[in-house]
Amino acid sequence: MLPVMTGINKDLEDDFIVVNWEQRGAGKSYYPFKESDEIGIDTFISDTYELTKLLLKRFDKEKIYIMGNSWGSVIAIQTVQQSPKLYYAYIGIGQVVNMKENEQISYDYTLEQAVLRNDKNAEKN
Repeated sequence: MLPVMTGINKDLEDDFIVVNWEQRGAGKSYYPFKESDEIGIDTFISDTYELTKLLLKRFDKEKIYIMGNSWGSVIAIQTVQQSPKLYYAYIGIGQVVNMKENEQISYDYTLEQAVLRNDKNAEKN
């Protein structure tokens, strides 16, 4: 998403310092996780908190704005809930509202498409 987001949000750079950050293990920070790695949502929230502290110090700010896109909206909103004093505002794009329901809708649609296409392999998986 980095090329897309940097293109879409370019005008923000006229008024803000914009940091595009991809979560651990994604995009430019990709690496294959080991089975022993305990990576979960709490890890991503902690990473976001640590990045926020680094940015506050680096740019000598008391607060920043945080924007999350899709899965990033889940991480960002939970980070803000845990440390609201670090943020002026939260901006959600493609805001995830109910992950469980989203996944069920996606699964149902995918299965329906497999049945319509008579794709037995996809139906099994």
